[in-house]
Amino acid sequence: MKNQLTNEKYTKTSDLALAACLCFFGYSIGDIDKTNRNKALFLIENDEKIDDYIEKFWRHELKVEPVAFFNLIKEIKTRLYSS
Repeated sequence: MKNQLTNEKYTKTSDLALAACLCFFGYSIGDIDKTNRNKALFLIENDEKIDDYIEKFWRHELKVEPVAFFNLIKEIKTRLYSS
């Protein structure tokens, strides 16, 4: 899990596709850390299942509906680049 860091409350990732995939499966981005101008971190609340989704993502074992996934990427980018 190269871009993913976990602490007690949030999973943090700079990977846009992972963030969109987690949103597809019902997670939400609590905040976006833009402290580093070159790399944003998406903060996603932890629960007991999130690590399973992350592992399956990196093993290419998850299936998503393509249009919904693409729309989530657009929504996240809009949020990322606004303000």
